[in-house]
Amino acid sequence: MARQLRMAVLLAGCLAPLPSAQAACTVEQIEHLLGLGFSHEQVLQLCAPSEPPSGQAASPADAGRFVSDLLVPEIGDDGTWKKEVHGDIYILQNKTDLGSHVFVMSKEPDPAWQSFEVEARFTHETADEGIVGVALVYGSEGQPDRRFLYNIEQDGTLKAIGIDGDNYVLIDSKQDPAFAGGDERFIRIGVAKDEQGTELVLDGTRTGLKIPYPVAAKGSVGIAAFGIGYFEFRNLTHREG
Repeated sequence: MARQLRMAVLLAGCLAPLPSAQAACTVEQIEHLLGLGFSHEQVLQLCAPSEPPSGQAASPADAGRFVSDLLVPEIGDDGTWKKEVHGDIYILQNKTDLGSHVFVMSKEPDPAWQSFEVEARFTHETADEGIVGVALVYGSEGQPDRRFLYNIEQDGTLKAIGIDGDNYVLIDSKQDPAFAGGDERFIRIGVAKDEQGTELVLDGTRTGLKIPYPVAAKGSVGIAAFGIGYFEFRNLTHREG
């Protein structure tokens, strides 16, 4: 009886009338998310309307509050990912496809970044293999299919990964609860560059996780999200060197 009551509350929150452009969760999607282990509060967040509080659709100009001149995030709904801006927070939301991901990269190569970072708050489904969670990404000019990324999962699992086309190669990984994220607080995720390569920095602390390959003189930088979850980003900044 208690479970039926909780489901009724969820249905009331997730299936409320919405504009036709916004997709509410179906009963099957709610049950699927609960079965994956998401809490009732997280399901309500995942199934919330995608409109900003003002009731007006966010415009590309609103996204400038998130990134200044570094990159302009995409806004819209492609059927798997909802991409929106609320205030100074960029939100990526996926409630259906565990194997899906989205990259948001700078349009122009940054010629001289020394470090870049973003604040992130997120919750996601776990997976026995593959990538889930958030990531910072960088690449080389003229090689759009070759990138490197640092991936952070909510349990403190950290991965350094090289990408070549459709191939993802694990360079190094570690797991430390001290680096755990989640949907309760924003964590500061950064990449610091030196002559030997790069290192992942979390909340100002060097993690020891490195990608030991020199960085190209020019290249794009950006963020990524992987798997089913709700991912929030704010204050994307970079420092030139």
